[in-house]
Amino acid sequence: MNLNHLSDNELIQYIIKHDDDPVRVRLAKIMDRMPGFILQRLEDVGMDPDTCMFENTYDPGDWINHLTNEIEYLNRELHDTQEKLAQRETLTVSELIQEMLNENRRLQVRISHSDSDRRRAEEENERTQKKMKVWRAISTDMS
Repeated sequence: MNLNHLSDNELIQYIIKHDDDPVRVRLAKIMDRMPGFILQRLEDVGMDPDTCMFENTYDPGDWINHLTNEIEYLNRELHDTQEKLAQRETLTVSELIQEMLNENRRLQVRISHSDSDRRRAEEENERTQKKMKVWRAISTDMS
């Protein structure tokens, strides 16, 4: 049966209702629940969205290793965040206030540095504008 005339959503519904292959039915159900998720992930790893072919010599093993490393990284981040949360739960009110005051001081220092950087940039902009006026005046005088 030729199914080329069906839209993507119609094809997904057709597969869910009429296909005998459990893998295809499961993929169709996933695609129905999360439209575009699988296709986006396939495009991320190098699939051409028009031809649905992998044009590069992409190694799926590398992608699996990348995803495994990403999971390990996220698990480490989660573990670190949980440790920080456990440490925060044991802080006394005075320790928490002191920590907030220290953070406030650090932010004030960053603000003052940002302000001085902004002032320097404004001064440099003014000097550049003056130089541009001089060059314009010289170039119009020479014409």
